Amino acid sequence: MKTLVAYYSLDGNTRRVAEAIAAAMSTDLLYIRPYKEIKAKWFWKYFLGGAQVSMGLTPKLMPMIPDPADYEFILLGSPVWARSFTPPVKAFLRTDVIKGKKIAFFFSHSSGADKTAGRA
Repeated sequence: MKTLVAYYSLDGNTRRVAEAIAAAMSTDLLYIRPYKEIKAKWFWKYFLGGAQVSMGLTPKLMPMIPDPADYEFILLGSPVWARSFTPPVKAFLRTDVIKGKKIAFFFSHSSGADKTAGRA
């Protein structure tokens, strides 16, 4: 089964986990990149990210290479923001490329992963 590890990461923690998984599985890796990244520092980036989640915002995503449509199984990673997955991952889940795909999730967090997994 052709597998893709796709992820969003703001600070690099989820990126490191995604890279380790992709290396262990010998599979391709996709960074889900919004056109507009959060540029704030320290507390403010978490505040802005949590506000995006609370308002239900979904950013426009950059073109995805490799193309997720070419894969049967997608392992999707996200940090936890405001007890949810990130807006870029939410935007990814709303694309047509996931139709008919098998999807599994992994989350990086300092708290709240149990509630986040239930929302996915």
